[in-house]
Amino acid sequence: MLITANFRRSCLGVVVPLLLTGCSGGGDQPAGTPTSVQTPAASPTTVASASPNAALTPGAEISPLGGKPLTDEEKEYLNKLQRAKDLALARNYEKAIPLLDELHKQKPDDLNVAFYLMLSHGSTEKAPSKTSKAFEYAQKVMEGSPDSREGERARSYINSANFSLPPTFKYGKETIGSGGGWVLNDTATYKATTDMPFHSAISGRLAPSDQAVLWETEASPATTTSAEKLPKGTEVKVLSTKNFLYGLTSWRKPLKDNLKEYDNTIFDVAAMYVEVTGDGALKGKKGWIVNQVDRWLAVKSEGEDEWGVWVPNRLKVDREADLEAEPAKP
Repeated sequence: MLITANFRRSCLGVVVPLLLTGCSGGGDQPAGTPTSVQTPAASPTTVASASPNAALTPGAEISPLGGKPLTDEEKEYLNKLQRAKDLALARNYEKAIPLLDELHKQKPDDLNVAFYLMLSHGSTEKAPSKTSKAFEYAQKVMEGSPDSREGERARSYINSANFSLPPTFKYGKETIGSGGGWVLNDTATYKATTDMPFHSAISGRLAPSDQAVLWETEASPATTTSAEKLPKGTEVKVLSTKNFLYGLTSWRKPLKDNLKEYDNTIFDVAAMYVEVTGDGALKGKKGWIVNQVDRWLAVKSEGEDEWGVWVPNRLKVDREADLEAEPAKP
């Protein structure tokens, strides 16, 4: 008997991709108070030649119009754009947004500007929303550059904004933490109790970007199409398990491994790497499924579990608490 403990823990969330343009902030993207960092100084007369924005922003000597020297108007625009990026990356959103708005009026098709408007507006929200300005700019970025890293982050924002619960949904009580851990038999097979996404394109080593795909497929199934369907009743063998935290704001920065505070934007995901053993078109295939997802509820009553089951135990895998509750056989 193999026992795999899945105790609730503050594990590292999804590492969102770095910006293609102008991101010097590393993996920890802006998410703080807009005025908590001083406004960085910017030269009004020179374009920052050391900017990592070389892919989309031309150097000081080349015009974006095609090999001609920059005009004074172009230099002013690029300098203003660099200053706006610096402000956004320094989390000074109050000053970044008006500057970005001016740039957007000048060049509505500049995806750099749209991205930083998404980042600035989105970083002041508790959670993504389909009615926010950030959502509008996220759509613009994703439609204009879907395969870029900026487009991936915009897609992640949109998928999180699409998260919702049916009005009749009721949270379950058998949370991952209360179960004490999954109990897996090396030779046992399990039947899917419902249709579920099956991610056969993801290898057995679950990367942070793959974690994002798993969660977003559950949160926004209508906008994610990368998974196959594992039909109800399909028999599988569980090869390994992985627990991770993911949040509605993970599009802008990962959840830290020493996370001390939780709120209802945070989810605990229990993923399982399985092999299909039953007959059918998927027989022999390996891939990831999401077996259970809990959402932080912050119940105040003493003794109540602060988490609630959003996606129930789909494979009906035994848990330590279940086995301990069984009466001893005579």
